[in-house]
Amino acid sequence: MKKRIFTILGWALIALAVGELFVLAADLPANGYELRFEEPLSVLQADSLSKAAEDLGLNLALWKEDSETVTTDLERSSAAQCISVYGSPTLCLPAACLYGSTPGAGQWDGCAVSAGLADALFGSREVTGLELMVKGEKRRVTGVVEGKEYFLICPDVTASDAGYTAASLEIANGSNPRGTIQNLLQSAGLSENDAELLPTGTLRQIINAVAWIPLVIAALLFLHQLWRLAPLGKMGRQVAGFALLLMAALALPDLLAALPRWLVPSRWSDMNFWMDLGNLAKQSLMAFVSLTNSVRDQLLGTQILAFGGCLLGLLAGALLLGLFAPGVLPVGRGTTAV
Repeated sequence: MKKRIFTILGWALIALAVGELFVLAADLPANGYELRFEEPLSVLQADSLSKAAEDLGLNLALWKEDSETVTTDLERSSAAQCISVYGSPTLCLPAACLYGSTPGAGQWDGCAVSAGLADALFGSREVTGLELMVKGEKRRVTGVVEGKEYFLICPDVTASDAGYTAASLEIANGSNPRGTIQNLLQSAGLSENDAELLPTGTLRQIINAVAWIPLVIAALLFLHQLWRLAPLGKMGRQVAGFALLLMAALALPDLLAALPRWLVPSRWSDMNFWMDLGNLAKQSLMAFVSLTNSVRDQLLGTQILAFGGCLLGLLAGALLLGLFAPGVLPVGRGTTAV
């Protein structure tokens, strides 16, 4: 009885962790990448970066975050983080909308508020169409986004205010993100040392890959059992094996096309490739560890911590299955899954 309870608990932990991993991956932009600048951009630098992104066909959003006091028509006020965006607001903060929608890139008189700020100012989250006073300007609430923190998102019509400290952009899947960003910075006359890359798109790919690993293992164990129990003779097994190998060969090109560039084994025999990959992994890890104290990066930090918790859940579930259900996972030589 005790063994059955721990076995069920192990499978439940793995299932919950896998489900949460897919949710975390969905919350990250599919092709999103982030830049954090060492110093706020000047007007000339902001214009040059926007023009370079347009020439390269990239969807770019420059943004900054300032503490502001937000006031309603009923004279209720609250301190909040104002995220000013030149470009698509959904690109810099891909939070789910609870009501309405985030304002468009050129909707200078609109704004989106967080659920926490809506509760503080209006005592309700159904506040679409109401007005706020921000930086001495009236803005109409177009939507309420998920988040207990006090913040609002305000589009900028032009980059004339400058002072942007971050950028969010989309890079097509299958391309070289770091090479594209290096080309973007060089085209804008900016140094690579003045900006730090947060590869959120790569993080999404890693989380998705980790989520699929337990499912693939379970599917292989299931197929192995079917293969053992299938009433096929020697000739039937040979024909079925050939058919499976043929289908795998046909699916291989599509599988390789879906993999990130660094996983395609075209340069695996090159030691310099592995050294460069290790350096890139180190740079990415350091970038995620040294996140800025902004609403966007706080959300990203929470997602990374949740990813770590899911990994611990997978490990705990696998240990429970290995200890209390030794027939489920291969634990020694000659052991087969049942």
